Amino acid sequence: MNQQLERDILQWDVKSWSKALRYWEKNIDFKRFSNGLELWGA
Repeated sequence: MNQQLERDILQWDVKSWSKALRYWEKNIDFKRFSNGLELWGA
């Protein structure tokens, strides 16, 4: 995943969440999942 895509996806906390995203990409088979959870804070 390139840095611009990480910024677009993570927006507000790229430094912390990009580490988690890279881990998930390597260790999770996303094809097995048909849904997800999106969290928004105020």
